[in-house]
Amino acid sequence: KKAQKAKEWQEWATSKEGQDERKKKLDRKHELVVIPVFWRGRHDKDDIVRAAEDIKACIAQQGIDVWVDSRRQYSPGQKFAH
Repeated sequence: KKAQKAKEWQEWATSKEGQDERKKKLDRKHELVVIPVFWRGRHDKDDIVRAAEDIKACIAQQGIDVWVDSRRQYSPGQKFAH
């Protein structure tokens, strides 16, 4: 079941609709971006992402447009520079 769901998501992500939606989300400007920082060899990545999501929820309650940049293909420095 998980493999089927992953395959469906992959097909959608590579489709024109998926690419357009991804581009739209990446082009969107936010008032605040939370950047979780991971260190190699640490096993608490899930805890860090959960803490970043908690921060996002708390800030969003104040009416601020916030996004958690948890993309793994970019380093924290690249995210800050963007």
